Amino acid sequence: MILGAILACACGTAPVSTASHASPSSVPSAAAAPGQLSCRLPVAGFGISPTKIQSENGATQPGQQGTGGFLDLPSGKFTPVPSSDTSYLAGSSLWLPVPLEAVSPDRRSYVVGRTPQVSATPPTTTLYIVEIPSKAERKVLTAPDGRVAFVLAYTSRGIYVETTSSADAGPIDLTLVDPTNGSSRSVPGSQPEAGSIQQAFVAISSDFAWAMVVGGSPSQPSYSLARLSLSDGSVTRWYDAPAPFFVIGFDSYGVPIVALMTTSAGTSQTAVVVIPSPNHVDSVPVNGGTFLPGRGLGVTDAHGTWFGSGDGAIWLYTAGQGLDQVANVPPQPGGTGQPYDQHAWRSVAGPCI
Repeated sequence: MILGAILACACGTAPVSTASHASPSSVPSAAAAPGQLSCRLPVAGFGISPTKIQSENGATQPGQQGTGGFLDLPSGKFTPVPSSDTSYLAGSSLWLPVPLEAVSPDRRSYVVGRTPQVSATPPTTTLYIVEIPSKAERKVLTAPDGRVAFVLAYTSRGIYVETTSSADAGPIDLTLVDPTNGSSRSVPGSQPEAGSIQQAFVAISSDFAWAMVVGGSPSQPSYSLARLSLSDGSVTRWYDAPAPFFVIGFDSYGVPIVALMTTSAGTSQTAVVVIPSPNHVDSVPVNGGTFLPGRGLGVTDAHGTWFGSGDGAIWLYTAGQGLDQVANVPPQPGGTGQPYDQHAWRSVAGPCI
């Protein structure tokens, strides 16, 4: 079902490949686009070896340890880092095995989900708080039996967690977990809207949670984006989409950046838009190549919003310029050269500094 793909993309899951790879030394990539960029961007790779399987944020997937590195801009030179992982904290020079969304606001801890890879019953996720840098951990929540959990955000309010059945297309729940004692409660206003087939929250930005809602009928589904206020529980129908879509990130004002997945003459196409107010859709120019959505959310910093992609390209969105391809990170050895091959897949691990 489409929502399964949405959650998988948002939380970083993907199929496992068993090809082996080696870590190359410093490799030049395509030069960055002209501009004022002068910084170093941490970039995550994708685990190829089956020995690097780990469970991140409740989803069993290839680990990203040792497959990323730093991209220097504007030169576009990529330097692999053996200690790299899913995200990078520049303030402490640490790589972490979870996305930035799962790191506490004070950057002193993160939350990780672990789900049994082999289970006689539908697997269940347990969440743990891990202290930085001691790595001491404590259990904070076990999801209801047979449910997997995705961490959407670790905020000053608590940890926003989405749970869904690990066995079927059952209901998807959004809960707020207290990191101090593990108590949890359903988020007010997060219940599926009347008449919807399915609803999944895919991202948290500032004071709002964003959900993809599937309506209509199974044979003729409709897709919309809903915004839930985390302060008062009110819900706004934000965007009635003409096709399935992914929320790929947010600009510096918290405006959602959305990739629309359309098909024309049997060919899949991706259009990028920003939606600053309900059903006010602005097209985003895509400059320098074909944008292929990657895994997880983009990272917003003083330069704009950074995105990895399914072919190794690194993109930067700015309100005045649109979406620019600034570099292309070389794939790990052994790939097919095709889009979304795991040897090439990249995600942005932190701000460019």
